[in-house]
Amino acid sequence: MKFLAKGIAIATVLAASHSFAAMMTNNISGLYDETLLPQAQQPLLCVKDSDGKFTEWKDGEKFDPNAISGNKYYFGASLRLGGCADSDIYLGWLDVSGSDVKYKPADNSHIQLTDYSITNNVFNGKVAFTKILPAGNSFPTNTRVTDDWYTGINLSGLEFSTMPNGSVIPDLSDDGADNKPTIEFLNQGANTIRVPVRWAYLQPYGYQDINSSNNETAFQDYFNNLVAPTLATITSHKYYSIVDLHSYMHYSTVGSEVAGCTGQGQCPQGSLVTDPKYYVNIWNKLYSAIKQDPAINEQYLMFDLVNEPSAASGESLTAQQAFDMEVAVIKSLTSMGFKGKLLVEGVHFSGLHSWDAAGNAIVFTRQNFLNAGVSSEVLDNQVIINVHQYLDSDFSGTHDQCLQDITTTGDNGFNLDAFVSYLKANKFKAIVTEFGVGKDQASCAKPLGDFLAYMKSHAYTETNGYGFVGWTAWSTGHGWGDYNLNITPNDWKDAILKGYFVN
Repeated sequence: MKFLAKGIAIATVLAASHSFAAMMTNNISGLYDETLLPQAQQPLLCVKDSDGKFTEWKDGEKFDPNAISGNKYYFGASLRLGGCADSDIYLGWLDVSGSDVKYKPADNSHIQLTDYSITNNVFNGKVAFTKILPAGNSFPTNTRVTDDWYTGINLSGLEFSTMPNGSVIPDLSDDGADNKPTIEFLNQGANTIRVPVRWAYLQPYGYQDINSSNNETAFQDYFNNLVAPTLATITSHKYYSIVDLHSYMHYSTVGSEVAGCTGQGQCPQGSLVTDPKYYVNIWNKLYSAIKQDPAINEQYLMFDLVNEPSAASGESLTAQQAFDMEVAVIKSLTSMGFKGKLLVEGVHFSGLHSWDAAGNAIVFTRQNFLNAGVSSEVLDNQVIINVHQYLDSDFSGTHDQCLQDITTTGDNGFNLDAFVSYLKANKFKAIVTEFGVGKDQASCAKPLGDFLAYMKSHAYTETNGYGFVGWTAWSTGHGWGDYNLNITPNDWKDAILKGYFVN
């Protein structure tokens, strides 16, 4: 009898203290304005029932979450983008007792629910980026500062997916998921980290409205919270960072397209953009933002002006168009005072093996640069030809097995000597910012070592005036999972790479 009375008293107190009404409205806003960017996936609550199944509770929808949970005083829900499937981006878990909300964000996520509350039967909140902290004493300082040999890794994640995924964003902070693995590569002798950044995440409301206040706000949010701290950690410790505009000369819409290819549909995805003024605009914005951040040491920055210019089926993109765009960006950045390296890429995914066949060798010449107004000083001290080279059968990096002979020539060959002859004729430096091999160690270990040895044996020297100045392997980053090109410290791929970090 006493136990029953006690239970009734507790229930009465709960009901009185929370004054909970059955029907509620979800008012959680997303990363982007859905009226301006309807393709963007919006956050929704996935309310869990007693059988462990989830029901969607969308933004603006009137809903009785307690009826789903079977408990009029409590419900639990996951917060996701776009849907309630395991494949939808998970942002965290909420326990709600009346108007009391407890939120546990997803592990290692830099997209979280903020300013959440229940007021007048409305569940309020905002999904937003959270700032990455620069690394402190955990991060070593580079003692191998050089101006002629840049080797390291790609730290991928800022360009992933159709929507930003907070759980895969690179995090070099002291407790970040990429801190210890990256430090291991650096301790092995690496001195360079390439950071791919997606154009549409910097200007999500479109590239054409270059003065859009919505784009400006979104740019500052994405750059200040995620990009700037990453660059600050790398450069403040005297490592080189390559900022890569990972766009393929396409603008891919947030929420419906990826920056690159998925194996399905158009490749690369998005709208082909050839007008130089839009690339000048985004690079001016990036460089201006970098200059305003005292934590970023500009001395250790390189700019990769566009990743893998390519035409999808039915499109037309010439080497001249890519050249003209990149020349315009070079002239703009140098006029703004940028003194760092400027990496230029050619069409047909900037493949080393296809540099001649794609027409890049006859367009990206010293004389053409000079004719276009790029000075000899800039060519000699800042411009670097940037190529990519995967070692599988179609040079795509999508296969686990590798070709064995890297000396092959012709339409289906690696054409390494032809590329070096191009460098010699133009007195150019080159860097390979993407290369990699699949999972098959038996077929890939030897060609990987052979390719690294080839670059080292054809390295730039002041005496010869041309050659390779380094490479960054594709790819690291904690978001890759079982990806076939993933590299982790001390795996068999890294065991080969670390023998060549130092020239």
